[in-house]
Amino acid sequence: MKVLMVSPYRDLVFGGVSQVVPPLVKEASSIDLQIDWITTTGGKEVDWHSVSAFSHQKFFSRVSRHDFIWSTSLVYWFKLNVWQYDLVHFHTIFSPMMSRLAMIAYQRSIPYWVTPHGMLDLWAFQHRGMKKKLYWSLFERSVFKRAARIQVLHEGESAAVRRRGIQRPIVIIPNGVYRQEKISSEKEALFWDRYPRLREGKRILFLGRIHPKKGIDALIRALAEILKLRPQTTLIIAGPNEQKTQEVLQKLAVEIGVSDRIEWVGLLSGEEKQAALQGADCFVLPSHSEGLSQAILEAMAAGIPCAFTSECAFDEVVAREGAWRIERDPVNMAQTLLSILEDSEESQRRAKIGQKYVFEKHLWSEIGVKLREAYQQKEGEIS
Repeated sequence: MKVLMVSPYRDLVFGGVSQVVPPLVKEASSIDLQIDWITTTGGKEVDWHSVSAFSHQKFFSRVSRHDFIWSTSLVYWFKLNVWQYDLVHFHTIFSPMMSRLAMIAYQRSIPYWVTPHGMLDLWAFQHRGMKKKLYWSLFERSVFKRAARIQVLHEGESAAVRRRGIQRPIVIIPNGVYRQEKISSEKEALFWDRYPRLREGKRILFLGRIHPKKGIDALIRALAEILKLRPQTTLIIAGPNEQKTQEVLQKLAVEIGVSDRIEWVGLLSGEEKQAALQGADCFVLPSHSEGLSQAILEAMAAGIPCAFTSECAFDEVVAREGAWRIERDPVNMAQTLLSILEDSEESQRRAKIGQKYVFEKHLWSEIGVKLREAYQQKEGEIS
């Protein structure tokens, strides 16, 4: 079987899809399932190169403005070559280029899958609501109705698909993580030494895109409450700035008097990200909408206490007492975070449960097997 996976971008600055597709390609491919992956780059085109023994990747040049991405060379290549594949798998929706590719696949009678990555959740759908509703009516609904299957990340996303009137077969395959070895204390210290005020006191970590949907404004207001009892606490905000959201949040922090207790460290990856995860006292994601957050998975895998809103869709781990549920009300959020910071024994107990949960349910090696088996199932075997 030969599968073509398509994502509109590979850049980490665009968020979760860029983190999810590479391990899916690598772990799902096998001797009886070749996976090719095409995507775009902001630099020069890169010809086919290996991702694993049975998977290959090709970068195409693009033009982009904000979240609009188009690659004429990718579309042209797709037209000429899609017939070589048994299945096409599209990642991301509300993208004119992806909608066009889906139409081409349909016209060529090539079955395709769609993965919305949380973009049909209520908040995500209502953000820029009129534009998305119009695009859904004109283009996206037909893309979904013609899909062979729709891959979702959890039951809540399956319900969101059904609420849009889509009755195509759904398969639930979540995101995953790799086990990460801890970096040395010396390498970790190199990161923290860049921020002298982080050497003392408690560290609260937010990791993700700096975007309105992430609820960072509520977290900043909660910090003001926390500082009344723990004045040495620092909030670390790590991630790329989108839609000039960081400037708005920095202004808010100045207005409520907490700007000197916030470190904006930008996009972290590799050992820098691992250092931040190892050294944080807790991780927080007060998001309005998520597919299945890679940041939460990575934080739980790192073994640190995690707190997040119900929209982050980790009900099972909360039920197991492997994490904390928070509200976006700043006072309530502050109370929960203070309890995490003050009760280290309980915090570590829950962190260990969360880590065990991730390693049981979300290792990429097992996710890859699930995807491979789903690709090879026949029509009617998935409801």
